[in-house]
Amino acid sequence: MKKCNKCLQVESKDLFYKRKDQKDGFATICKQCDKDQHSSPEARERKNKARREKHKENSEVRNSKRREQYKNPDVKAKIKEEHAKYYANNKDHVIQKSKKYAENNPDKRKQYSKKHKNNNRESISERQRIYHQANSAKINARIRIWKSENIHLVNASHAQRRASKLQATPSWANQLAIKEIYKLAELKTKETGIPHHVDHYYPLRGKLVSGLHNEFNLQVIPASENLRKSNKYHPDQDTNTKAA
Repeated sequence: MKKCNKCLQVESKDLFYKRKDQKDGFATICKQCDKDQHSSPEARERKNKARREKHKENSEVRNSKRREQYKNPDVKAKIKEEHAKYYANNKDHVIQKSKKYAENNPDKRKQYSKKHKNNNRESISERQRIYHQANSAKINARIRIWKSENIHLVNASHAQRRASKLQATPSWANQLAIKEIYKLAELKTKETGIPHHVDHYYPLRGKLVSGLHNEFNLQVIPASENLRKSNKYHPDQDTNTKAA
């Protein structure tokens, strides 16, 4: 017989769990008290909290090890190869999972994408440039199809741009100089065989800053670069220009 330290009842040892760390080899409370103790909402919350903390701790240790492993080029290449292989074999599952996460966490997804773009602006631009060069025909065909199916949107965009250009043209702008810049773009296109556009250094309808339509805000650049730049402006443009 054994006395339970919780309910204080003296019961048969069969009603106690075995514990090797106890002198008599049995737990200090009976099975029923042990069950009541672990089945209460407070007990479950304590267990869940402990489990979450343990999981967080293990994740931090695991991520730390992975970061150390990624410093080794061979290990990094091997891990990338394994990820690529897994993606190839489970493409639908991965895409579905990614979409579900994006739907359930729109703010997190948006914040991560913004941070990733800011931290990897040059690599993203380079990757886009390489893709455009390798798939220019495919991209142009897709653009032509879209334009043919959305003529009303194209016309509206052109009309809006013409209006913006008129509103952004100051009275002191040198129209002759502006025409010469457009002529230079046409000349460069003929000489190099590479399409060139006249680009507004500070976009007319930029999110961060908007410029004017005058000879000081125009530059001749390859069409691919202009299309990639679109109406975006980055503050480090001025720094890069001065450095050049």
